[in-house]
Amino acid sequence: IWGGGRERAYQEILDEAQQTLIQLSLQSQQQVQTIQKENETLQVKATTDPLTGLANRARFNDFFDDQFVRAFKLQRPLAILFIDLDHFKQVNDTHGHQAGDEVLKSVGKLLKLAVRNIDLAARYGGEEFALVLTETDSNAAAQMADEIRQALQAEQIPFDKKTLRITASIGVAGTDRTRIFTQAQQLINAADRAVYAAKSAGRNCVRLFRPKPAPVPVKQNP
Repeated sequence: IWGGGRERAYQEILDEAQQTLIQLSLQSQQQVQTIQKENETLQVKATTDPLTGLANRARFNDFFDDQFVRAFKLQRPLAILFIDLDHFKQVNDTHGHQAGDEVLKSVGKLLKLAVRNIDLAARYGGEEFALVLTETDSNAAAQMADEIRQALQAEQIPFDKKTLRITASIGVAGTDRTRIFTQAQQLINAADRAVYAAKSAGRNCVRLFRPKPAPVPVKQNP
């Protein structure tokens, strides 16, 4: 009888130990999940513009560099849009910085809806935004840019019992399955030049950067 009781006591101890291990394992899993969620939250904060909810400049740089390397290596189309809000300083000067913030938020929402999950919409800085469009040639990107321009022009932004309006100058540049751009910065510079061309053309328009064709060598007569 004593032996059987001792066996039961051992079994109870083993059962309790097993239950304790299970509880510790569950707690450990929960702690790991909590840490993972906290890391994900920190990662999102570190790569997101807090005002617009779009990617920030650092996230844009990483994403664009990666996509440029891929496009160059595989000769795939990659396009970039630079969107510069027209006369944004006047909004701040006339209605205050809170009004300017509302405009930026509204633009952020519109751009977030405009891109696919394989693209990236980012606040590049100040009132300038950038879209990275993967697997997209220049003409398709320019068409999308004009749709965005029209949507921004039609946007009515409520603020303090008033309605704010905004337009944008948009520059577009793309690789178009070529290796004419050998560095990521060259494509950025091309889109930037296209933005200045849009501003020079009167703003509220889209300009597409078209690289000059390579000169054809002149054949020498023998």
